[in-house]
Parts: sequence; structure tokens; C-alpha cells
Amino acid sequence: MIQLMVIIRPLLRSNNLLNIIYPLLLNIILALLPLAFFIISGVVFIIVMFFFRDSGHFKTIGSFVPFDPNDALVVRALYEVIDIIESAGYNVTSLISKESRKLSLFDEHVQYSPVKGVVIANEYIPGKFFNAFNDKLSPLNERNVTVILSEDNDIYVIVRIAGMIARRIRTDVNVNDIVTPETKIGLIRFGSRVEYYHFKTN
Repeated sequence: MIQLMVIIRPLLRSNNLLNIIYPLLLNIILALLPLAFFIISGVVFIIVMFFFRDSGHFKTIGSFVPFDPNDALVVRALYEVIDIIESAGYNVTSLISKESRKLSLFDEHVQYSPVKGVVIANEYIPGKFFNAFNDKLSPLNERNVTVILSEDNDIYVIVRIAGMIARRIRTDVNVNDIVTPETKIGLIRFGSRVEYYHFKTN
């Protein structure tokens, strides 16, 4: 031990030790860069594959979001949907249910038809890109409204809402397409929110 200190002490008093350590650390870092790049690339690949996973059928996704039926923007969004339905030539008599679900990065972002039926309307609505988790602002965001007439003549509506990160809504169905719970409606790339409406018709 004493002999080791005798050797190290002169190195510590000079720059010799630094001249040895710095190149050694630099070589270690350069040697580890390919490994770090490989690990980071693998993690990103796994996240992307997990995000774009596809169950192949309709299922409940995301977390339930309660809403205030008396809120002005909620009412506005409802009447916007009703206007689209009426423009397709149908009149609704009552709203059976409305469900709003927010999608995190860990949720599946592919949307499927909730019922068997025919697409009677499919409308893209430009808008803002606010945080879609915000109940007050999400009705102002870019969205796509798909309306389905079921076999029992009920109306089902899927509203897909973009958010701050999601700025691309892809739609895979067109008006007059026959759909089932195995029919893919589309995808929100890094999507944020999906709303489902169920109406009774005349």
C-alpha cells in the first residue's frame, strides 16, 4: 500500500494523471455510444409498436371522462353531432347515452365500429390543438365525426378528437360502407380523446 502511494503521489502533483484519465474516459464513452444508441432505439421501437397495437375488434379503450351536460361547450358539441345526423337525412328523438374517453400514450389508439350497420356520415371538422383532456377546450379541437346507422335503426356516433400531440386523424371508412365491430374506423396518431353517442331515431 505504501509503495502504491509512493507511485501515485507524484502523479497527483502533476498533470500526468489527468493526461491518463481523460483519454481513457473518452475511449470508454466512444465505445459505449453504439450500445447506448442500440438501447435507445430499441426502447423507442417498443414504445411505437405498443402505441400502434391493434386488437382487431371493438373494445372499450381509454379512461372514462365525466362531463357536465349543462356545460355550454358540451351542449354545443352535442348539437354539432345532431346537425351532422340531420344533414344525412335522419332525425333523432332522444340521446340514449354519451361516453367520453381520454387516451393516454399507453392506450390502444385504433378505433372500431361499436355496432353492425352502415356509415351514413363521415365529417372532418378543423379546429385547435388544445389539451384534449381538458373538458372545456377539447370541443374546440380538430375532430372527425363518423355516424353509423345500426341494424335496429339506432344512431351511433364516434367523435375522434385530436390533442396537443395528436395532429393526425386517419379515417378508414367512407359513407355507405357496411361496418361491424371488426371494422376499423381509423386511428388517431398519438391520439387523445374519443366520444361515443347513441341516439334513438324516428
